[in-house]
Amino acid sequence: MADTKVSNLVPITVPSDNDVLYIVKSSSGTSNKISFGNLLKGVNDTITTLNTNVNLFTSEVKLLSTFYESLNLSNVLTDVALLSVSVRTLSTETDDLYAIRGYATTAYTKVTVLTGGLTRSVTTAGGTLNFINGVLQSVT
Repeated sequence: MADTKVSNLVPITVPSDNDVLYIVKSSSGTSNKISFGNLLKGVNDTITTLNTNVNLFTSEVKLLSTFYESLNLSNVLTDVALLSVSVRTLSTETDDLYAIRGYATTAYTKVTVLTGGLTRSVTTAGGTLNFINGVLQSVT
């Protein structure tokens, strides 16, 4: 076989772990051999580690899933619904306070106009009323 080219050898499709491969180290030009099993040892070790990690993660996911299923979320959902109602109520009350403030400002303006002390412009739906010492000076 020493005089047979590698390209003329009969190929095998599935090597066994005991089959030997010929290796030429390019850095030193020396020849070595390695069994197919030893060649794949690093790959097999990596696959074993990955399998272990996948099994560990699968167990953790199952544990977390069981924990999640055991949670009683109905109380949390009820609390969120109650808080939502409270927020809507407060929002309405805040709107009412702004309206009351607007009414108070309007009442103050009217009282000031009636008592003759207003010196400023008052914006209305029909335009702007300009007062000096309670006397209407112009409408724009």
